[in-house]
Amino acid sequence: MNTIDVDFDVFKAITMRRSSEDVTANDVLRHVLGLPSKREPTVPSSKSEVGDWITKGVRFPAGTEFRAQYKGQTWLGRVEGGDPGFSSGCLRVSGGIPRPDPAPPPPG
Repeated sequence: MNTIDVDFDVFKAITMRRSSEDVTANDVLRHVLGLPSKREPTVPSSKSEVGDWITKGVRFPAGTEFRAQYKGQTWLGRVEGGDPGFSSGCLRVSGGIPRPDPAPPPPG
């Protein structure tokens, strides 16, 4: 792969034309120069799998791990599926309590 030097204004203009992080600087330049795309279009899977946790329209695949600070203590969580009573997966906080919605961990 070749490297070209550009000043900050050019870099900023290229970066602003990226519609997402999946679009590379090369993709932007190919479009501006009228060259055909060399990439196959990628479509992220919007299909929910069993065990995925869906909250407020956002899907977290089963196995996604979270870490947060709450009142000076570190809490860990992991998306798990298969708990009865939940229509989708759930977030299991390090204290072992499954939570269908993001809520602060229990005190203590």
